[in-house]
Amino acid sequence: MRNKHLVSMFIIVLLLCMKFLLYPVLEWQDAQIINLQLLKNKYLKTTELNKQKDTIEKYYQDISMKLQGVKGVVFEPMKETELQLQQQKWLEGLLAKNFISYRNIGWEKPTLVDGNNDIIKHSVNLSLKGDINDIVSLYISLETNIHFTSIDSFNFNIKGNDQTKLDGRLVLSFYSYGHNS
Repeated sequence: MRNKHLVSMFIIVLLLCMKFLLYPVLEWQDAQIINLQLLKNKYLKTTELNKQKDTIEKYYQDISMKLQGVKGVVFEPMKETELQLQQQKWLEGLLAKNFISYRNIGWEKPTLVDGNNDIIKHSVNLSLKGDINDIVSLYISLETNIHFTSIDSFNFNIKGNDQTKLDGRLVLSFYSYGHNS
């Protein structure tokens, strides 16, 4: 009977040693293996990025140059009414400078140009009349001042028998980033 207790005690001691000595070591080893696998994956990704560093830098420079070109063409985010008022004042000044009269200026509903970049197109319709030389001067002013504008439509008719007077419509677009609130 004593041997029976001794064997039982031995089994209990062995199980306690396994529970409190062996299992913690095995769990620690499993945790270390997982950490090593994560570090290995990070290392592989880093070395792959380092191999592609030149290509990534080339793409970065290309994108930076394209963005620099867009910066002068696209307005920073602002309220729709603020942008329209600012551009309408600019247009009225440009028309007065070129001695052109206008009957009306109407803004169309802004539209998203590119959903990914969140660029909004603001179009304005103008009904104009003026001397042919002044209209040409306006067109040249608009084309040379590409800052924030694109000419979508430029249609003029000769008015009556006087071939120096023009009457027509002009559609311009302005672009902005962000929300058109």
